[in-house]
Amino acid sequence: MSCNRADVIKIAKDLNMSPTEEHIQYVIDNFDAEAKQDPTGDFSLWIENLLYQQDITQNTPEKKQKHFLYDMTTGDVELELGEMTELEAENYEGGSLRSVTEHQLYVEKAILQIREDINYGDVTALEGLLQVIPLKTLKDFLPDLEF
Repeated sequence: MSCNRADVIKIAKDLNMSPTEEHIQYVIDNFDAEAKQDPTGDFSLWIENLLYQQDITQNTPEKKQKHFLYDMTTGDVELELGEMTELEAENYEGGSLRSVTEHQLYVEKAILQIREDINYGDVTALEGLLQVIPLKTLKDFLPDLEF
């Protein structure tokens, strides 16, 4: 039994690896020896083992998140962009418009609300948010404050 270039590339892709031609040739050249060494394994496992033996860098697939087109000047959401990676989201930025994740959108909206509340002398919401921040984070934010 043997393997070919297409087999190696398919399994490498499933493992999020980008092998060089040298890596692929190594797998092909050593496939039979790997199979003999591990008779309980299977075709895919032997190729996988040979790929891992070479310390090929694994590409971490980018996480997709819901994004919005947000106007930093007005605080308005111009458009829901849907699920995309950070790299894809950068294509939608220009001028005062920024692509932001759903979490960042809530952060921006909370900042606007806190500013409005403070203008009216109300710090209740800000105090509530600060209460749930870990003590270490607060200490790191105020490094010069000692008791």
